[in-house]
Order: sequence, then C-alpha cells, then structure tokens
Amino acid sequence: ADGRLADQPLRQPMVAFESTGAGGGSTVRHGPGGLTIGPQSAGAEPGPACYGRGGAQPTVCDANAILGYLNPRRRLGGEITLDRARAEAVFAPLAQTLGVSIVELALGVLRVADATMARALTKITVERGVDGRGATLLAFGGMGPMHAIGLAKSYGMARVLVPAFSSAFSALGCVAAETSYTRQRTLRLPGDSFDTDRLSSGRRTLAHELQAPLPEQGHAPEALAIEETALIRYRGQSYAVDVTMTGIGTAEELAAAFEARHEALFGFASGEAWELLGLRVRVRAPREGSILGAPAADTRAVPFATDPCWFAPGDPVPTPRYDRAALAPTDVVRGPAIIEDDWSTSVIPPGWQAAADAGGNLLLTAEEA
Repeated sequence: ADGRLADQPLRQPMVAFESTGAGGGSTVRHGPGGLTIGPQSAGAEPGPACYGRGGAQPTVCDANAILGYLNPRRRLGGEITLDRARAEAVFAPLAQTLGVSIVELALGVLRVADATMARALTKITVERGVDGRGATLLAFGGMGPMHAIGLAKSYGMARVLVPAFSSAFSALGCVAAETSYTRQRTLRLPGDSFDTDRLSSGRRTLAHELQAPLPEQGHAPEALAIEETALIRYRGQSYAVDVTMTGIGTAEELAAAFEARHEALFGFASGEAWELLGLRVRVRAPREGSILGAPAADTRAVPFATDPCWFAPGDPVPTPRYDRAALAPTDVVRGPAIIEDDWSTSVIPPGWQAAADAGGNLLLTAEEA
C-alpha cells in the first residue's frame, strides 16, 4: 500500500493514517495567517513551560494548564509538578499582541489544535468517501483524551471511547497484535483474456510461502487464516482498488466484486475494460486468548477535588475531579468534569457525560445523543 509519514513516501501494508503536529509539546506561533500550532515542538527537554524545566515557548500543554484541566497537585513521573504561572508567563506576550486575555488565548489555541486534528480526520474519511459522523472516536495517549471531545465536536461525532490503559494503548497493541505475514505479487491479468490458472497458481504459491514459518513458531497449521486481496483497476487508471477475494475465483466474479467496490468507493462503476494488477496474500495466526482492560470499580465514585476550569471566556466553572479507577459501571459523570489516572486526563466539558464499562473503558457521549 502507498502511504506517507512526515511527507516521506512509504510502500508497505499499513493502516491508513494521517499524522499531525498538534500534540501537547507543539509550540504556538502567530503569523500572517493567525495562530499556528506545530510542527515545531518543545520536546521532552526542556518541554512545555509549565514543566518548569526552562521551556520558553507557549505550547498546547501550557494552554491546558492555564485552563485548569491539568491537575497542579499531581507529580508527573514522580518528578514534575505543573506550574500554571509559568505557562501564563509565556502566553502573556502573545495575548497582549493579540489584544485578548490569557484565558481567551488558551481557549483559542485549543480550538486551533482541534481544528488541525479535525482536518486530518477529514482526510482519512470524507476524502475517501466515508461519513464518520456516526462512528466512535478512539482516544488514547497521554493527551488524546484531553482533546477528544473537542475534536469530536469539530468533526460532528457524538461518541468517544477512551480505552483502559489509554496512555499505553500503542504498546498494548504491539503486545496483543496477531502474528502475520503479507506478500504482494504483480500479475497484470486483463479481464477480457483472463488467465484463471495463473491467478490460482499465484494464490497457492504465496499462501505456501507465507505459511511456512508459522508452524515453526508454534502455530498449528489448522489455526492459520488466509486473506486474499486482488488489486483491480479499469484499464488506464493509475491506482488499483482492493477487492477481497473470499469465495471468488472466476473472472466474472472478480468483475462483479470490482464493480461493486468501485461503486461503493467512488459512487459509480463504468463497466469498462479492467485488469487485475496484482495479488496480495496475508496469512495470520489468530492470537490465543484476549487482553482485557482493568475491571471497573464496584464502589460509587466521588470527586477527590474541585478546581476552577475555563470552557468558555468569562468566569471559571467549578469542576470536580474523579479518579478513573474509582468509576463503576453504574456511575455517570456529567460535565463539566475531569477524570484522571496516573498517566492521562480526560476532559468532560459541559453538555457531555462519561460512563465506565465493566472493562474499565470510558465512553464519552454528548448528552443530547
């Protein structure tokens, strides 16, 4: 598959993604086009100004600290206590230049960050013919759950899922991932003189090559799953469409599947001459068992603190803080609220609510949804 990472082309099987430079350490600047965020970053050293390690540039993390979302009493990594005053100090010159208050600037920074992420989300959905408004946004990482609802609102979503162990979700994915091998071969088989034998031979050969190392790794041959994908295009096109080949082997079946897939992706199918450009085969060994999230608590959660937070210009709103581990499936936390654990913070603004499930995952929903 074709992909890009930091504007560099990559050609390998991968999940479609779009990276942005709008993380917690991304710096805020003011230019001819207004506020911009990233891709420059304060990094881990010295980090955002609120870390108190010498950071002198305003960052997204500083904006969250100014608005009261980050707990000033919690020590990050057992070492860093967030300093809201330092964050305000680096925001003050830019706020004065723009003629707004520091809080208004911080709110504006978050809106720009959310809009930047919403553009990336649009590129991997709307530009591919997918309406994601009915989908659930998955939020993970240390700062993902802080911005998830803002991003969901920008895009038009009404549901956000914050998985258990959300800050280590990527690492957990590596541990839980299936073992699989994928290989692709160019065939160039025209539809009007289709060589079924050559396709069948290619399928058998690739499957055999990919299956070979898995039994040596302790996977039973009968447990292996084979996925076959044909890369088909109308003759003269530059890019091929992926067509699942399960239960398909004849030229007529492939043509029908390609037409249906093209219609679903692009809204039309022309019936013109086509060709099978290549074949991709994936052999995977399904993971045995499952990795479950931490079970939710069975006691009723109560706020452990209440702090002033800003969700709009004007006066702050008294906002309760909850320990995520103390949320039970029967609890519904209505915004405004902050839910935090040792590694991440979930911000629940007014008009949204949060509930934990039996596995410790948080489901955030718009109250009118």
